[in-house]
Amino acid sequence: MKRKIAIFLSLIIVLGFLIYYLVKSNNNDVDIDNLIWTTEDNIELVDDYTKKLVEENKSSTKPYDSVNFTWEAEGTSTNWSYYTGFLMYALYKTGKYYDFVDSYYNDMITSKGELNNSHKPKTLYFSNDVDFYPQVRTLLYLSDSKHFFKYKLMIERMYKEIQGHETLPKCGNNFHHRYRWKEHPFGLDGLYMALPFMIEYQIMADKLNLKYKKMGIEDDIYSRMQWVRKYLKNKNGLYYHAIKDDGIKTNGVVWLRAIGWYAMAQVELIDDISDIKYKKEMIKQLKDFFDNLIVVQDKKTGLWKNNLYNEFYIRNPFVHYCNYYETSGSAMIAYSMLRAYNEKYLRDEKYLLSGLKAFNGIIKYNMIVDSNGYTLKNIYHGTGVGDIPETYEMCNGYLTNEAKGIAPVILANEEAKVSIFNLKH
Repeated sequence: MKRKIAIFLSLIIVLGFLIYYLVKSNNNDVDIDNLIWTTEDNIELVDDYTKKLVEENKSSTKPYDSVNFTWEAEGTSTNWSYYTGFLMYALYKTGKYYDFVDSYYNDMITSKGELNNSHKPKTLYFSNDVDFYPQVRTLLYLSDSKHFFKYKLMIERMYKEIQGHETLPKCGNNFHHRYRWKEHPFGLDGLYMALPFMIEYQIMADKLNLKYKKMGIEDDIYSRMQWVRKYLKNKNGLYYHAIKDDGIKTNGVVWLRAIGWYAMAQVELIDDISDIKYKKEMIKQLKDFFDNLIVVQDKKTGLWKNNLYNEFYIRNPFVHYCNYYETSGSAMIAYSMLRAYNEKYLRDEKYLLSGLKAFNGIIKYNMIVDSNGYTLKNIYHGTGVGDIPETYEMCNGYLTNEAKGIAPVILANEEAKVSIFNLKH
């Protein structure tokens, strides 16, 4: 009898292992050759799209017209905007458009390291607004420019300003996002707007002979990120967009692009933080975050919907009818996943496959290539956070060929190149 029981249990164990490996095999049933070919074709498309984007924003009199950029689809002509700054960072990262990026900043910055207000309409700028820090970050990488002396003045001025930026004591001393945000003053996207610039300033301060160096920057940044994880993470493992200054009541919405900004902030801060303990803990948290994102990734398109969670669906059911698979947030996540895998922060192949699926899905489902050229669509306009949470809705419209979508697609494209090279070798 004991022998029969032992045999029966052995069979059960063997069957269990067999089922496990069959399921695992089915889940990872990926045609690698086809994945490589598809991704290489899409990389070529994005490279061509980027090249044409730069070419069509040049003119015979200046390298570009900084008021009427084709990517300024919001129609506000804010030529010193976080999304133009983000796009300049992406163009710089390709290693191909240094002169174009340098020309933009040369035109936008005076010899005194101040903003050039001779443009019409005048350059928009507001102090105590974290959306105006990303533009300066790329200047750190233009040290070979003959214009770097005035860039250095601008960098130092803006870093001095960020040191005095209003913080929210009950929100982990994170920054008040902008002067118009009263009800929910901290927004998740503010992490990317400020923190990478702050830590990279410190890393490069000695090399570039920068003033205002601050000690303990890694402790400060890590503390802020940990507060966000504790108070903005919801039951699905995703993160709310914004929170009141009491550090308790969120706005109840998980918005994809805010999630994308957060993903990029995490992986780029891991790049820069030297403290091994902090780095290991942030990698662990990044893994948890990506695992929860993969659960809600669309199996067909590889993309994520613009509105991932909204406590006010019942009160405002109209949001269901404008919730598309969105480009900018999906591209930010794709970039972050691929970078995390390429840098070996995360070694499980599922992050590589998820990132490439999202990248390829953007090109297949959200990029139109026809006789008119390239159209990158389904780039959500923007949200703000609203003073009354019940009125916070997600139907503000979708744009085409707009910088907040273009920039992360370019960044994802660069990481896809590394991923495919590694797959082939």
